[in-house]
Amino acid sequence: MSDRRWTARLVLVAACVSLVLVPAPSGAASPAGAPPGAGVPTARPGAADASGRDSALDVQRRLLETGAAHSRAALRLDALRQHLADLTGLVDRATAEADRAAAAVDTSPGLLDAVGSWASGDEQLDRAHEAMDEAQHLRQLAEIATGGLARAKEEVRAAAREHRRARAAAERLEQSAAARASARLAQGWSTLAPGYRASSPEQDERNRRTLAAWHSQLETMGAAGVAPPSADALAARRLDGDLRPAHDAVGRVIPGVALARGRRGDTFTVVPDVTVRAVSTALSRLGVVTGSPGASCVEFVREVWATAQVDVPADSQDLWQSLTAAAERQVVVGDVVFFRRQGGLGIGLSVAPRLVVAFDPTAAEVAVEKVLPSDLLAVRRVTLPADRGARVAAVPDVVARGCSPAPTGAPAIGGITRDGWSLPVADGSFSFSADFGDAGSLWSSGSHTGQDFAAPLGTPVTAAAAGTVTVEKVGWAGQLVRIDHGDGVETWYAHMSLVSVATGDLVDAGTVVGAVGSEGNSTGPHLHFEVRRDGVPVDPMVVLTGASSR
Repeated sequence: MSDRRWTARLVLVAACVSLVLVPAPSGAASPAGAPPGAGVPTARPGAADASGRDSALDVQRRLLETGAAHSRAALRLDALRQHLADLTGLVDRATAEADRAAAAVDTSPGLLDAVGSWASGDEQLDRAHEAMDEAQHLRQLAEIATGGLARAKEEVRAAAREHRRARAAAERLEQSAAARASARLAQGWSTLAPGYRASSPEQDERNRRTLAAWHSQLETMGAAGVAPPSADALAARRLDGDLRPAHDAVGRVIPGVALARGRRGDTFTVVPDVTVRAVSTALSRLGVVTGSPGASCVEFVREVWATAQVDVPADSQDLWQSLTAAAERQVVVGDVVFFRRQGGLGIGLSVAPRLVVAFDPTAAEVAVEKVLPSDLLAVRRVTLPADRGARVAAVPDVVARGCSPAPTGAPAIGGITRDGWSLPVADGSFSFSADFGDAGSLWSSGSHTGQDFAAPLGTPVTAAAAGTVTVEKVGWAGQLVRIDHGDGVETWYAHMSLVSVATGDLVDAGTVVGAVGSEGNSTGPHLHFEVRRDGVPVDPMVVLTGASSR
């Protein structure tokens, strides 16, 4: 074999050996099982995730480094494949040459001649040995190169895994930044107007407390890297990312919303982006309205949804009939809530359990109002597609009348008028204790169904309005006095130490019916006072004064 031929082959062999045996260049990914520090540094668990420990610069640097390492490993793999192919060609040619040389030896005159030729340094036999040795050495090198190729493939796979991790971290960082920006934007939308003022200190406190809770919810979403998705995305059968279906207390799916997990492991409700815009706008309108307040609270609902590019009807009946109904036990933020209020009908947006932001045309004020279960009429979810096959409940008269300002002397709640009513305990002789609607285990229903007037033992109790008396002994109340005022309206007086009327007595407003006590299920001297319409408790203070004590 010529020296030039050997030189060319040795150069190729040397190149193959160097690719197989020389370690990967600095920055390349290390194969599985490599010692720490080999190739690209191993990513820290949870690096650059939503916890935000890594800066954006660190995440981007990591993404670039792992991308470059993957490219280098891939180039090295391609070069090794090419050299292995060339080496395989050399093996094939060397094997063919060895076969030809061996065949030439086999065709010699005889064994004794062949031995004699070998002993005398026959050139033909020497070439056969050289060819077989060369073929064997090349096959061994090919085996080494094949093993190196397997390691190079693993290096490429490891580099690809590192790059995917870095890319996922970058995507999470970008998603988190977008979510925080979205939260800040919504907080800006829900800022109170410069001239904001509420009708009372109590209303101001409720408004500000609700607004602070909304801002806190937005911050939770932003910190968790959750930007409000579209209504279509939340209505899909499969939710994207880390979102999961929301369920009510009985395990049924709440359509149109989802649950996500916060940084501390707690879960929160995710509503569509248009709902966030509508609720934020509604809260920004809180306060007494100056100028012309408008004739209908439906206009308020329509206007705030219009800021989210969502068109809703401008008539209370159309609003009732056209929007998709939601179960009353599934009320979520942004739902349109129909409820009874002083003066007739209220329509607003849910902002928290039992709380809505609504325009009250009687008071000319946008305010956060408490809606008790007994006053709730219906719930509609704007972001749900219309359910053509669903049966829509008949429009109640109170909805048909709308929520325009009511004339003086109009019904306060459930058809009860305030004319001729008075406090059951003299003003200045009591303090409010448990309010209507308070939750707790002291009450069998889970919530307080009346208004408690705490007063000294023996303080006179008077009829709140004219009516017919019924007296009965009830375990929780002691001696219970009930007064029927007609039209399904009753008042109840409980825990009294003394009862000064009897069943069948006719009384007027202000007639003494007993004295404050602590009989029955009681923790101290007070009057438990209830107002009921057709057996359903309503807020007594709204009936007596036009405003809740809360």
